[in-house]
Amino acid sequence: MTPPMYMRVRNVFESAKLTSPFTFINTLSWNDTGKLTDSFIVFRPSGGSDIQYDRAGDSFVQIDLIGAKGKNSAIETATNNIVEWVSGQIGTSTCIGAVRLLGGIPQPVMTTEGRLVMRLMLCCTYGE
Repeated sequence: MTPPMYMRVRNVFESAKLTSPFTFINTLSWNDTGKLTDSFIVFRPSGGSDIQYDRAGDSFVQIDLIGAKGKNSAIETATNNIVEWVSGQIGTSTCIGAVRLLGGIPQPVMTTEGRLVMRLMLCCTYGE
C-alpha cells in the first residue's frame, strides 16, 4: 500500500485540522525536542489483519498525543476532537477506508518530565 496507512491517516488528520494543536507531527517514533513547551502527535503502524489482493483488510494505526508540560487540558481536548471526528465518519473514505477507534479512550500516562500522553488505536478497513 502506497503510501502506507499510517501516512494516509496523518494526511487525513492534517486535512481535517486535527493536528493543528500540536507543535510537531512525527511518524514512526517520537522525536522529542527537549522543550517542555512543545507538544507532539505521532503516527505509526501497529499491525492489522491479513492483506490480500482485492479484499478489504484492517490496518491498525497507533496515534500518540504528547502534551506540553502543564497543558493537560489541551491533550484532553485534542483527544476528544479525534474521538468525535472518528465517531462522525459515515461510510468509507477513499483514502483510509472505514475507520473506527479500538478500545475507546485509554488511561492517560505521564512521562518522567510531566507530559500527559494519550495513545489511541485506529482500525482502518481498506480494500481496492
